[in-house]
Amino acid sequence: MRRRALLALTSLPLLPLAGCVSPQQVRGYERAYLAHQLSEPQLAQLQARLRAEGLAEARVARDAVGRAQLQGRYASEEQVETAFVLAQALLGPAAVSPFYPEDITERRWEREAALALQAHAQARQRQAPPSRRRALLIGINQFLDDRHLRPLQGEDDARRVQQYLARAGYETTALLGPEATRNAIESAIAALGRALGSDDELFIYVSSHGALPLPGPAGGDDRRMSIVAYDSGDALGPRSRDAAEYLLRLQRSSVRDSLLQDLAQRPSRQTRALIDTCYSGEMLQSLRLEPLPAGLAEQREGIALQPWAATARAQRSRYTLLTATSPGELALGPPPREGSFESPLRSGRRLRGSFFTQLLFECLEQRQGLLQEAFADAERLTAQLARQVSAGRLTQTPRLLSTMARGQDRL
Repeated sequence: MRRRALLALTSLPLLPLAGCVSPQQVRGYERAYLAHQLSEPQLAQLQARLRAEGLAEARVARDAVGRAQLQGRYASEEQVETAFVLAQALLGPAAVSPFYPEDITERRWEREAALALQAHAQARQRQAPPSRRRALLIGINQFLDDRHLRPLQGEDDARRVQQYLARAGYETTALLGPEATRNAIESAIAALGRALGSDDELFIYVSSHGALPLPGPAGGDDRRMSIVAYDSGDALGPRSRDAAEYLLRLQRSSVRDSLLQDLAQRPSRQTRALIDTCYSGEMLQSLRLEPLPAGLAEQREGIALQPWAATARAQRSRYTLLTATSPGELALGPPPREGSFESPLRSGRRLRGSFFTQLLFECLEQRQGLLQEAFADAERLTAQLARQVSAGRLTQTPRLLSTMARGQDRL
Protein backbone atom coordinates (compact mmCIF):
# COMPACT_ATOMS: atom_id res chain seq x y z
CA MET A 1 0.00 0.00 0.00
CA ARG A 2 1.29 3.48 -0.82
CA ARG A 3 0.40 6.40 1.40
CA ARG A 4 0.61 9.77 -0.31
CA ALA A 5 2.15 11.07 2.87
CA LEU A 6 5.27 12.38 4.59
CA LEU A 7 8.20 10.03 5.08
CA ALA A 8 8.78 9.00 8.68
CA LEU A 9 10.86 11.58 10.53
CA THR A 10 12.77 8.86 12.31
CA SER A 11 15.87 11.02 12.66
CA LEU A 12 13.94 13.80 14.40
CA PRO A 13 13.38 12.94 18.07
CA LEU A 14 10.41 15.07 19.11
CA LEU A 15 7.72 13.72 16.80
CA PRO A 16 8.25 10.22 15.33
CA LEU A 17 5.88 10.12 12.38
CA ALA A 18 5.11 7.03 10.33
CA GLY A 19 3.94 8.29 6.96
CA CYS A 20 1.43 11.07 7.54
CA VAL A 21 0.37 11.89 11.08
CA SER A 22 -2.28 9.36 12.01
CA PRO A 23 -5.80 10.44 10.97
CA GLN A 24 -6.93 9.68 14.51
CA GLN A 25 -4.69 12.51 15.65
CA VAL A 26 -6.32 14.99 13.33
CA ARG A 27 -9.88 14.24 12.21
CA GLY A 28 -12.32 16.11 14.39
CA TYR A 29 -9.85 16.16 17.27
CA GLU A 30 -11.69 13.13 18.70
CA ARG A 31 -9.68 13.23 21.93
CA ALA A 32 -10.25 16.95 22.41
CA TYR A 33 -12.64 16.54 25.32
CA LEU A 34 -10.49 14.17 27.35
CA ALA A 35 -8.54 15.71 30.19
CA HIS A 36 -4.90 16.46 29.35
CA GLN A 37 -2.11 16.53 31.90
CA LEU A 38 0.32 18.95 30.31
CA SER A 39 3.14 19.77 32.69
CA GLU A 40 4.49 23.23 33.40
CA PRO A 41 7.84 22.30 31.75
CA GLN A 42 5.95 21.34 28.57
CA LEU A 43 4.14 24.67 28.46
CA ALA A 44 7.37 26.49 29.29
CA GLN A 45 9.17 24.66 26.45
CA LEU A 46 6.47 25.76 23.99
CA GLN A 47 6.55 29.33 25.30
CA ALA A 48 10.34 29.43 24.86
CA ARG A 49 10.05 28.05 21.31
CA LEU A 50 7.52 30.75 20.42
CA ARG A 51 9.92 33.40 21.71
CA ALA A 52 12.76 31.87 19.67
CA GLU A 53 10.63 32.22 16.54
CA GLY A 54 10.13 35.93 17.20
CA LEU A 55 6.59 35.70 18.63
CA ALA A 56 7.38 37.94 21.58
CA GLU A 57 3.74 38.66 22.51
CA ALA A 58 2.41 35.13 22.07
CA ARG A 59 1.13 33.42 25.21
CA VAL A 60 0.28 29.82 26.15
CA ALA A 61 -2.36 28.83 28.71
CA ARG A 62 -4.48 25.80 29.57
CA ASP A 63 -8.08 25.59 28.38
CA ALA A 64 -10.97 24.03 30.34
CA VAL A 65 -9.86 20.46 29.57
CA GLY A 66 -6.16 21.04 30.05
CA ARG A 67 -5.08 21.54 26.42
CA ALA A 68 -2.56 24.20 25.44
CA GLN A 69 -4.41 27.28 24.18
CA LEU A 70 -2.72 30.04 22.18
CA GLN A 71 -3.33 33.53 23.49
CA GLY A 72 -1.62 36.89 23.30
CA ARG A 73 -1.05 39.24 20.37
CA TYR A 74 0.01 38.34 16.82
CA ALA A 75 0.98 40.59 13.91
CA SER A 76 -0.63 38.35 11.26
CA GLU A 77 -2.34 35.03 10.65
CA GLU A 78 1.00 33.72 9.38
CA GLN A 79 2.34 34.19 12.93
CA VAL A 80 -0.65 32.29 14.33
CA GLU A 81 0.02 29.41 11.93
CA THR A 82 3.65 29.34 13.07
CA ALA A 83 2.48 29.06 16.68
CA PHE A 84 0.06 26.22 15.83
CA VAL A 85 2.76 24.28 13.95
CA LEU A 86 5.12 24.48 16.90
CA ALA A 87 2.41 23.61 19.44
CA GLN A 88 1.20 20.56 17.48
CA ALA A 89 4.76 19.39 16.84
CA LEU A 90 5.85 19.67 20.49
CA LEU A 91 2.65 18.56 22.27
CA GLY A 92 0.67 16.61 19.64
CA PRO A 93 -2.45 17.82 17.77
CA ALA A 94 -4.91 16.44 20.34
CA ALA A 95 -3.25 18.38 23.17
CA VAL A 96 -3.63 21.75 21.41
CA SER A 97 -6.89 23.70 21.52
CA PRO A 98 -8.17 24.68 18.05
CA PHE A 99 -9.38 28.00 19.53
CA TYR A 100 -7.97 30.74 17.33
CA PRO A 101 -6.42 33.82 19.02
CA GLU A 102 -8.47 37.00 18.59
CA ASP A 103 -5.78 39.69 18.88
CA ILE A 104 -4.38 39.70 15.33
CA THR A 105 -3.22 43.00 13.83
CA GLU A 106 -3.71 42.11 10.15
CA ARG A 107 -6.25 39.51 9.03
CA ARG A 108 -5.34 37.63 5.87
CA TRP A 109 -8.90 37.56 4.55
CA GLU A 110 -9.13 41.35 4.78
CA ARG A 111 -5.92 41.77 2.81
CA GLU A 112 -6.88 39.17 0.18
CA ALA A 113 -10.44 40.49 -0.13
CA ALA A 114 -9.12 43.97 -0.86
CA LEU A 115 -6.78 42.62 -3.54
CA ALA A 116 -9.59 40.52 -5.06
CA LEU A 117 -11.92 43.52 -5.25
CA GLN A 118 -9.18 45.61 -6.87
CA ALA A 119 -8.43 42.89 -9.45
CA HIS A 120 -12.14 42.46 -10.19
CA ALA A 121 -12.58 46.19 -10.74
CA GLN A 122 -9.60 46.28 -13.09
CA ALA A 123 -10.87 43.24 -15.00
CA ARG A 124 -14.26 44.87 -15.59
CA GLN A 125 -12.55 47.89 -17.16
CA ARG A 126 -10.81 45.72 -19.75
CA GLN A 127 -12.58 44.48 -22.85
CA ALA A 128 -13.48 40.83 -22.42
CA PRO A 129 -11.36 38.55 -24.70
CA PRO A 130 -12.83 35.52 -26.48
CA SER A 131 -13.71 32.69 -24.10
CA ARG A 132 -11.09 29.97 -23.58
CA ARG A 133 -10.73 26.72 -21.69
CA ARG A 134 -7.76 26.94 -19.33
CA ALA A 135 -6.21 24.37 -17.00
CA LEU A 136 -3.45 24.37 -14.39
CA LEU A 137 -2.04 20.90 -13.60
CA ILE A 138 0.47 20.14 -10.83
CA GLY A 139 1.95 16.67 -10.26
CA ILE A 140 5.08 15.44 -8.50
CA ASN A 141 6.68 11.99 -8.33
CA GLN A 142 10.04 12.62 -6.62
CA PHE A 143 10.74 15.47 -4.18
CA LEU A 144 14.00 17.35 -3.71
CA ASP A 145 13.80 16.61 0.04
CA ASP A 146 13.83 12.86 -0.46
CA ARG A 147 14.92 12.26 3.16
CA HIS A 148 11.43 13.10 4.43
CA LEU A 149 9.07 13.16 1.46
CA ARG A 150 8.14 9.83 -0.02
CA PRO A 151 7.86 9.47 -3.80
CA LEU A 152 4.40 9.53 -5.35
CA GLN A 153 2.89 9.08 -8.80
CA GLY A 154 1.60 12.63 -9.10
CA GLU A 155 3.17 13.20 -12.50
CA ASP A 156 1.48 10.05 -13.82
CA ASP A 157 -1.83 11.37 -12.52
CA ALA A 158 -1.32 14.84 -14.01
CA ARG A 159 -0.43 13.40 -17.42
CA ARG A 160 -3.62 11.29 -17.40
CA VAL A 161 -5.66 14.43 -16.63
CA GLN A 162 -3.77 16.44 -19.26
CA GLN A 163 -4.52 13.89 -21.99
CA TYR A 164 -8.23 13.96 -21.18
CA LEU A 165 -8.42 17.78 -21.01
CA ALA A 166 -6.50 18.20 -24.26
CA ARG A 167 -9.15 16.15 -26.04
CA ALA A 168 -11.79 18.39 -24.41
CA GLY A 169 -10.16 21.53 -25.84
CA TYR A 170 -8.34 22.87 -22.75
CA GLU A 171 -5.12 24.89 -22.95
CA THR A 172 -3.05 23.31 -20.18
CA THR A 173 -0.20 24.69 -18.07
CA ALA A 174 1.47 21.64 -16.52
CA LEU A 175 4.05 21.87 -13.72
CA LEU A 176 5.51 18.38 -13.32
CA GLY A 177 8.25 17.17 -11.02
CA PRO A 178 11.14 19.65 -10.67
CA GLU A 179 9.06 22.30 -12.46
CA ALA A 180 6.56 22.33 -9.57
CA THR A 181 8.55 24.50 -7.15
CA ARG A 182 6.72 26.70 -4.71
CA ASN A 183 7.62 29.87 -6.62
CA ALA A 184 6.60 28.32 -9.95
CA ILE A 185 3.24 27.13 -8.57
CA GLU A 186 2.42 30.46 -6.93
CA SER A 187 3.51 32.36 -10.07
CA ALA A 188 1.36 30.13 -12.29
CA ILE A 189 -1.65 30.64 -10.01
CA ALA A 190 -1.17 34.42 -10.10
CA ALA A 191 -0.70 34.49 -13.89
CA LEU A 192 -3.76 32.35 -14.51
CA GLY A 193 -5.78 34.54 -12.16
CA ARG A 194 -4.80 37.64 -14.14
CA ALA A 195 -5.55 36.01 -17.50
CA LEU A 196 -8.83 34.32 -16.57
CA GLY A 197 -11.85 35.92 -18.23
CA SER A 198 -15.37 35.84 -16.85
CA ASP A 199 -16.47 33.75 -19.85
CA ASP A 200 -13.60 31.24 -19.61
CA GLU A 201 -13.76 27.70 -18.24
CA LEU A 202 -11.16 26.73 -15.64
CA PHE A 203 -9.82 23.35 -14.46
CA ILE A 204 -7.36 23.04 -11.55
CA TYR A 205 -5.63 19.74 -10.72
CA VAL A 206 -3.07 18.94 -7.99
CA SER A 207 -1.45 15.60 -7.12
CA SER A 208 1.13 15.87 -4.32
CA HIS A 209 1.59 15.48 -0.57
CA GLY A 210 -0.68 17.38 1.78
CA ALA A 211 0.80 18.96 4.92
CA LEU A 212 -0.83 18.49 8.32
CA PRO A 213 -3.88 20.81 8.60
CA LEU A 214 -3.86 23.73 11.04
CA PRO A 215 -6.81 25.30 12.86
CA GLY A 216 -8.43 28.21 11.03
CA PRO A 217 -9.75 31.54 12.32
CA ALA A 218 -13.40 30.47 12.07
CA GLY A 219 -12.90 28.06 14.97
CA GLY A 220 -14.56 24.69 15.46
CA ASP A 221 -13.59 22.21 12.75
CA ASP A 222 -12.34 24.89 10.33
CA ARG A 223 -8.79 23.87 9.39
CA ARG A 224 -6.35 24.82 6.66
CA MET A 225 -4.04 22.48 4.83
CA SER A 226 -1.06 23.19 2.55
CA ILE A 227 0.15 21.56 -0.65
CA VAL A 228 3.75 20.34 -0.68
CA ALA A 229 5.85 21.62 -3.61
CA TYR A 230 8.87 19.96 -5.22
CA ASP A 231 11.28 22.07 -3.13
CA SER A 232 9.34 22.09 0.16
CA GLY A 233 10.77 20.94 3.48
CA ASP A 234 14.54 20.72 3.99
CA ALA A 235 15.28 20.91 0.27
CA LEU A 236 16.84 24.39 0.15
CA GLY A 237 18.36 24.76 3.61
CA PRO A 238 20.36 22.97 6.28
CA ARG A 239 18.93 19.87 7.89
CA SER A 240 16.31 20.66 10.52
CA ARG A 241 17.36 20.14 14.13
CA ASP A 242 14.16 18.41 15.20
CA ALA A 243 10.62 17.54 14.11
CA ALA A 244 9.17 20.88 15.21
CA GLU A 245 11.65 22.83 13.11
CA TYR A 246 11.06 20.53 10.15
CA LEU A 247 7.26 20.81 10.26
CA LEU A 248 7.57 24.59 10.57
CA ARG A 249 9.89 24.73 7.56
CA LEU A 250 7.57 22.41 5.60
CA GLN A 251 4.56 24.61 6.34
CA ARG A 252 6.42 27.77 5.34
CA SER A 253 7.72 26.28 2.10
CA SER A 254 4.41 24.71 0.98
CA VAL A 255 1.62 26.33 -1.06
CA ARG A 256 -1.39 27.49 0.96
CA ASP A 257 -4.66 25.96 -0.19
CA SER A 258 -6.24 29.42 0.02
CA LEU A 259 -4.31 30.45 -3.10
CA LEU A 260 -6.04 27.70 -5.08
CA GLN A 261 -9.37 28.50 -3.44
CA ASP A 262 -9.00 32.16 -4.40
CA LEU A 263 -8.27 31.16 -8.00
CA ALA A 264 -11.22 28.76 -8.04
CA GLN A 265 -13.52 31.53 -6.81
CA ARG A 266 -12.66 34.04 -9.55
CA PRO A 267 -15.52 34.81 -11.94
CA SER A 268 -15.69 32.33 -14.84
CA ARG A 269 -18.25 30.54 -16.92
CA GLN A 270 -17.46 27.32 -15.08
CA THR A 271 -14.71 26.20 -12.72
CA ARG A 272 -13.69 22.70 -11.68
CA ALA A 273 -10.98 21.85 -9.16
CA LEU A 274 -9.67 18.40 -8.25
CA ILE A 275 -7.18 18.10 -5.37
CA ASP A 276 -5.61 14.67 -4.83
CA THR A 277 -3.52 14.94 -1.65
CA CYS A 278 -3.69 13.67 1.90
CA TYR A 279 -6.07 15.82 3.96
CA SER A 280 -7.50 17.43 0.79
CA GLY A 281 -10.98 17.13 2.30
CA GLU A 282 -10.01 19.97 4.64
CA MET A 283 -10.48 22.36 1.71
CA LEU A 284 -14.22 21.73 1.71
CA GLN A 285 -14.28 22.25 5.47
CA SER A 286 -13.01 25.81 5.10
CA LEU A 287 -14.98 26.94 2.06
CA ARG A 288 -16.95 30.12 2.67
CA LEU A 289 -20.42 29.66 1.29
CA GLU A 290 -23.76 31.21 2.20
CA PRO A 291 -26.76 28.89 2.82
CA LEU A 292 -26.55 26.32 0.06
CA PRO A 293 -27.85 27.53 -3.34
CA ALA A 294 -30.86 25.79 -4.84
CA GLY A 295 -29.81 22.68 -6.73
CA LEU A 296 -26.46 22.41 -4.96
CA ALA A 297 -25.19 18.84 -5.12
CA GLU A 298 -23.47 17.64 -1.96
CA GLN A 299 -21.63 14.35 -1.93
CA ARG A 300 -22.32 14.02 1.80
CA GLU A 301 -24.59 15.68 4.29
CA GLY A 302 -23.25 17.68 7.20
CA ILE A 303 -20.35 19.40 5.42
CA ALA A 304 -19.34 22.41 7.50
CA LEU A 305 -19.59 25.25 4.98
CA GLN A 306 -19.17 28.94 5.71
CA PRO A 307 -19.85 32.08 3.63
CA TRP A 308 -17.73 32.54 0.52
CA ALA A 309 -16.52 35.98 -0.50
CA ALA A 310 -19.47 38.05 -1.71
CA THR A 311 -17.80 38.89 -5.02
CA ALA A 312 -17.41 35.23 -6.00
CA ARG A 313 -20.95 34.42 -4.91
CA ALA A 314 -22.40 37.30 -6.94
CA GLN A 315 -20.38 36.67 -10.09
CA ARG A 316 -20.49 32.89 -10.53
CA SER A 317 -22.33 29.89 -9.20
CA ARG A 318 -21.15 27.25 -11.72
CA TYR A 319 -18.39 25.32 -10.00
CA THR A 320 -17.49 21.77 -9.06
CA LEU A 321 -14.91 21.03 -6.37
CA LEU A 322 -13.60 17.50 -5.80
CA THR A 323 -11.19 16.21 -3.16
CA ALA A 324 -9.63 12.75 -2.99
CA THR A 325 -10.35 12.40 0.72
CA SER A 326 -12.60 13.44 3.55
CA PRO A 327 -11.04 15.48 6.39
CA GLY A 328 -8.23 13.69 8.21
CA GLU A 329 -7.86 10.91 5.63
CA LEU A 330 -4.86 9.80 3.59
CA ALA A 331 -4.96 9.60 -0.19
CA LEU A 332 -3.93 6.10 -1.22
CA GLY A 333 -2.45 4.37 -4.23
CA PRO A 334 -0.92 1.01 -5.25
CA PRO A 335 2.00 -0.54 -3.32
CA PRO A 336 5.32 1.16 -4.23
CA ARG A 337 6.90 -2.05 -5.47
CA GLU A 338 4.04 -2.54 -7.94
CA GLY A 339 3.40 1.05 -9.05
CA SER A 340 0.13 0.21 -10.78
CA PHE A 341 -3.19 -1.53 -10.18
CA GLU A 342 -5.74 -3.26 -12.37
CA SER A 343 -8.73 -1.28 -13.57
CA PRO A 344 -11.94 -2.67 -12.05
CA LEU A 345 -13.77 -1.54 -15.20
CA ARG A 346 -11.56 -3.04 -17.92
CA SER A 347 -9.96 -6.43 -17.31
CA GLY A 348 -6.22 -6.51 -18.02
CA ARG A 349 -5.83 -2.71 -18.05
CA ARG A 350 -3.22 -1.43 -15.58
CA LEU A 351 -3.60 2.05 -14.07
CA ARG A 352 -0.50 3.92 -12.88
CA GLY A 353 -1.21 6.60 -10.30
CA SER A 354 -3.43 7.32 -7.31
CA PHE A 355 -6.61 5.34 -6.77
CA PHE A 356 -9.01 8.28 -6.95
CA THR A 357 -7.62 10.18 -9.94
CA GLN A 358 -7.13 7.10 -12.08
CA LEU A 359 -10.55 5.68 -11.23
CA LEU A 360 -12.31 9.01 -11.77
CA PHE A 361 -10.96 9.36 -15.30
CA GLU A 362 -11.66 5.71 -16.06
CA CYS A 363 -15.25 6.35 -15.01
CA LEU A 364 -15.41 9.62 -17.00
CA GLU A 365 -14.66 7.67 -20.16
CA GLN A 366 -17.34 5.13 -19.25
CA ARG A 367 -19.87 7.89 -18.47
CA GLN A 368 -19.15 10.00 -21.59
CA GLY A 369 -17.82 12.89 -19.52
CA LEU A 370 -20.68 13.22 -17.02
CA LEU A 371 -18.67 14.31 -14.01
CA GLN A 372 -21.05 13.68 -11.12
CA GLU A 373 -22.04 10.23 -12.39
CA ALA A 374 -18.36 9.37 -12.83
CA PHE A 375 -17.59 10.69 -9.35
CA ALA A 376 -20.25 8.49 -7.74
CA ASP A 377 -18.67 5.42 -9.40
CA ALA A 378 -15.11 6.46 -8.53
CA GLU A 379 -16.03 7.25 -4.91
CA ARG A 380 -17.41 3.74 -4.41
CA LEU A 381 -14.45 2.04 -6.11
CA THR A 382 -11.88 4.18 -4.24
CA ALA A 383 -13.46 3.34 -0.88
CA GLN A 384 -13.39 -0.36 -1.74
CA LEU A 385 -9.72 -0.30 -2.76
CA ALA A 386 -8.73 1.67 0.36
CA ARG A 387 -10.32 -0.94 2.62
CA GLN A 388 -8.78 -3.75 0.58
CA VAL A 389 -5.15 -2.56 0.56
CA SER A 390 -5.24 -1.53 4.24
CA ALA A 391 -7.02 -4.69 5.44
CA GLY A 392 -9.87 -2.51 6.67
CA ARG A 393 -7.69 -0.18 8.80
CA LEU A 394 -8.05 2.93 6.63
CA THR A 395 -10.89 4.69 4.88
CA GLN A 396 -10.79 7.04 1.91
CA THR A 397 -14.01 8.80 1.00
CA PRO A 398 -13.69 11.35 -1.81
CA ARG A 399 -15.96 14.41 -1.63
CA LEU A 400 -17.75 16.56 -4.17
CA LEU A 401 -19.42 19.96 -4.00
CA SER A 402 -21.15 21.25 -7.14
CA THR A 403 -23.70 23.87 -8.10
CA MET A 404 -24.37 22.02 -11.35
CA ALA A 405 -27.43 19.82 -11.65
CA ARG A 406 -26.64 16.14 -12.00
CA GLY A 407 -26.55 15.16 -15.65
CA GLN A 408 -25.56 18.68 -16.81
CA ASP A 409 -21.95 18.73 -15.56
CA ARG A 410 -20.25 17.24 -18.63
CA LEU A 411 -16.48 17.56 -18.85
